[in-house]
Amino acid sequence: MAELTEQQVENQTAADFFTLLDLALNDSSMSLIDDSLKEAAMLERLEQIGIGPGLEFDWSGLETDVQEALTNGFENGFERVRAAVVEGNSDIMVDMNGWNVIQNTGDFRTDWLTRAAMADFGFAGPDSPASHVGGIIFTDANGDPLDGSNRYTITFDLEDLPPVTEFWEIPIYDAQGYFVENELDRYSINSYMLEEGLLHTDGDELVIYVQHEEPDDPEQATNWLPAPEGGMRFTARFFGPHWSLIDGSYDMPEVVPVEE
Repeated sequence: MAELTEQQVENQTAADFFTLLDLALNDSSMSLIDDSLKEAAMLERLEQIGIGPGLEFDWSGLETDVQEALTNGFENGFERVRAAVVEGNSDIMVDMNGWNVIQNTGDFRTDWLTRAAMADFGFAGPDSPASHVGGIIFTDANGDPLDGSNRYTITFDLEDLPPVTEFWEIPIYDAQGYFVENELDRYSINSYMLEEGLLHTDGDELVIYVQHEEPDDPEQATNWLPAPEGGMRFTARFFGPHWSLIDGSYDMPEVVPVEE
């Protein structure tokens, strides 16, 4: 178990995935949906390959053609989940001025695609907007992939900050969704920093400077969000969101590339 869970999602094989699935379904703390015909049907299908409560899955004992079919399904599913979020699949995502917000207006139950997307891109995130919602973005205002070799700005109107009852934050990650060490040990800009006067504002605006190297201008350096060297992404979080952050009608600022 430990050996499997230590692997990154990107390095998982089909054998890893289905073995972990069987372990999860045999965990006594794992609850099933008693009244779900869809889940029951899925469990019946999994039983045919030895996965489910009371069963012990053995990848090596499967016929070669079954292993191949499961591998193809695993790989296609992985690509579908990644594409759903990156490309903003309208079945599960709401566009908020380029930021993709998962439509979590209720618990996911048997909405497998949304559940998988949350597990991959928003691990430990909420299954309803009562707590918070997140907005994910992979591209700049020109539609180009975000990359730390470039410089960007994210500009908030101080009169139109994200409407929340608690707080908001803009964390930055590498392309795989992990924090990257930097000299400031700063991994996000948030509303607490603004309220405590730790950020520079000018002309009723808060400008966040996103780049790998520290800005030369001291005022810009105050609002510097260090970027990783390569590909990157943001997953903004809004705690106690008003409805405009849930339905995507809030005018979330774009990630604007700085012209050299």
